[in-house]
Amino acid sequence: MNKMLSRMTGFATVMMVTAVCAGPPRVVKLLNIKRFSGTWYNLASLPMYFQKHCYCGQFTYTLDKDGDLELGHGCYKGRRPGKWKQLSASAGSHFGPNGSQFKVPYYWPFRKQYWVLYVSDDYKYAIVGTPNYKNAWIMSRTPHTTVGELLTLKGILKVRGYDVEKLQMMEQSCGVKRQ
Repeated sequence: MNKMLSRMTGFATVMMVTAVCAGPPRVVKLLNIKRFSGTWYNLASLPMYFQKHCYCGQFTYTLDKDGDLELGHGCYKGRRPGKWKQLSASAGSHFGPNGSQFKVPYYWPFRKQYWVLYVSDDYKYAIVGTPNYKNAWIMSRTPHTTVGELLTLKGILKVRGYDVEKLQMMEQSCGVKRQ
């Protein structure tokens, strides 16, 4: 009886998660792109292939004089001291209906979508993810945060439908701001 109840509970959980993930993830209602711009430290992620073996990862979002959003992602790779690797691209000036959805052409002609799923009221923390639920980044304006804050951010990511069990913590012990 307990096995059957456990299986039914597991099935119900899978169905609820599937229902949550059936549509696109919820994004922030209105993003202030000027406040969002700047340097962010990658605290944890469901990383993309080019982020394998990264540490001390950072993202930069910069508005140029024409209103285009320039994105940069950099990290150290390899054994310490490692080499600094960076990707840069422009998301243009169209950021979706809420200002929180970017299409970035890292490799022409393909564009990757990045959506701002959460930003704290003080713009100290943010979560960015891809609409297919495969990649996400928990970011902070500082390289470190409290365990409590990190658990809160993981909880937000989970509610948005992402698999936080696969989340990888980003080492941020370098202490050097490269970008």
